[in-house]
Amino acid sequence: MSELKKTGKCINFGNCAKADRHEIIELDFTEDFVCPECNSDLLEEHTGKKGGKGAPKKGLLIGAIAAVVLLGGAAAFFLTKDKEEIATEETTITPPAALEEPIVVEEPIVIDTPVVAEPPIEEQVVEKPVVKEPVVKESKPSAPSSGTLNLGYGTYTGQIKNGKANGSGRLVFKTNHIISEYDKGQKRTAEPGDYIEGQFENNNFYSGKWFGKDNNQKGAIILQKSGL
Repeated sequence: MSELKKTGKCINFGNCAKADRHEIIELDFTEDFVCPECNSDLLEEHTGKKGGKGAPKKGLLIGAIAAVVLLGGAAAFFLTKDKEEIATEETTITPPAALEEPIVVEEPIVIDTPVVAEPPIEEQVVEKPVVKEPVVKESKPSAPSSGTLNLGYGTYTGQIKNGKANGSGRLVFKTNHIISEYDKGQKRTAEPGDYIEGQFENNNFYSGKWFGKDNNQKGAIILQKSGL
């Protein structure tokens, strides 16, 4: 049975799935000793002989050496690749999601300003100037004095008060003139040279005697100050 079959492995690593799986390929003794998948020479199991029709032993030896070299290169490749993947896995560290810092809203600091009470406004009292009323001195009636007054129609001699005939006196007529303003009823008229003696008020005769220029009495006259 063993003479009719021969077994081997494909050493075309990286290019053949059977080689990568290290699969043992069994072929008839009459078939070419090549990989049925990639058509590469197979490495014979146990004997290390390389297949192929009429292949010399030297070729099998060279093929065996090449297979060993390829196996070593493939192993080194996969080891290096595995290390790189492991290193990549080890070095590739996904940083954690950045923590969002909470936003702190600072409240405004309110400083209480002390309220300063304003001093009360004093009402200014404006003192009104005191207006002194003029003191009116009451004029006291001047005491009668004696003298002479020219009344125009006659000459008065006697007591004088406030510049007029007031009191006892004598009036000598120079022209025809009524005896007194108070004699409104009779309106008696004295002639030049006649004279009257008696009481006078504000240049008006109101009580006494009437004489002619010959010194004879013409009558006694009593008049009311408001007239007869």
